[in-house]
This record gives sequence, C-alpha cells and structure tokens, in this order.
Amino acid sequence: MDLEIPFVVYYFAIAVLILIFTYMIIQVQKRYKKEGEELKNNSISKLESYNRSICNDCGNKVNYETMNYCPNCQNQLRVDCTSCNNKTIKSLKYCSSCSEKI
Repeated sequence: MDLEIPFVVYYFAIAVLILIFTYMIIQVQKRYKKEGEELKNNSISKLESYNRSICNDCGNKVNYETMNYCPNCQNQLRVDCTSCNNKTIKSLKYCSSCSEKI
C-alpha cells in the first residue's frame, strides 16, 4: 500500500478540526450550564422570579399566591412555615406572614 503524504495530511487535518470544534462546543455548553446554575442560586433572581410570577427552575408563568407546584416542572413553590403554619414562598428566606426564618 502506497499512501501519499498529502492524502494522510488531509485526513489528519480534518480530524484535528473535528476535535477543535468538539472542544469548543463542550466549552460553550459548560459556560451556559454554569451561568444557569449561578442564576438559580442567586437570591436576587429568586425574588425577581416571584415579582414577575415565573418559576425559578423553568421560567413558566405561575401564580405564587394560589399554586403550590409549577405545572411544567413540578418545582415546589410554597411551603408551610414552621412558626405560623401558613403557606409561604419557598424561595424566600423569611416567611411572608410572620417574618421568621424558613
């Protein structure tokens, strides 16, 4: 078998380009995943999601006053306060009725 050098170099260059492209895609996915996790853990975004009436996890339109769970992703929206036993918003740090820490 007599292989010419340009033939091997051509396929080697294609393999390198595929590896570089794959690496770039993985890096972009990691960055978007990291930004999404930071947004979820940011307490300001949780307060903004409450003010805009959207779910913290999926961004679906919800009503925090009447709904206990998001109908799209089953994220729990309200929990019982341990002090006053009233329903309060899960993502907030303090109860909206008695202002005790949740």
